[in-house]
Formats: sequence, structure tokens, C-alpha cells
Amino acid sequence: MQTVLAVRRGMTANILDIVASAYVILEGVMLAQWLKERDQRKEREAVKLNQQWQSWYERQQAAFREGRPFDEPPPAGPGAGPHSRNGR
Repeated sequence: MQTVLAVRRGMTANILDIVASAYVILEGVMLAQWLKERDQRKEREAVKLNQQWQSWYERQQAAFREGRPFDEPPPAGPGAGPHSRNGR
């Protein structure tokens, strides 16, 4: 009887170890997926902001070439410019 109980305790410990390991692996996979999605979102936002700046710059240059005043504010974004060091 003692042997059976010892075997059951050992099996229970092994099962708990397996469950704990599976949980840690699953958390790691979920974290990796979240990080990937976050990076993709940041990349899309950066591309969009860069396009806004490019469009603004082209309008500014066209106004200067034509001798028109240009008072349109620059696009909003981190650091208020694509080359600014203030945002991050």
C-alpha cells in the first residue's frame, strides 16, 4: 500500500510539473504574439506619420516655389517631427 501511495504522489508531482511547464510555455507564446502585434502596429503608425510629413513637406515646398505663404501647422506626432529628439 505504501508503494502505491508513493507512486501516486510521484505521478501527481510529475503531472503538476507538466502542467506548470505547459502554462509557462503558453504564456511565452502569448507574450511573443502580443509583442509581434505591438511592433506591427507601431510600424503601421510610423509609416502613416511619415506619409503625413511627406505630404505636408511637399505642400510647403510647392507654396514656397509659387511664392505663397504657408501657415499650415506640421502634422502632430511623437516629438513633433520625424527627426526630432524630443518625443522619445
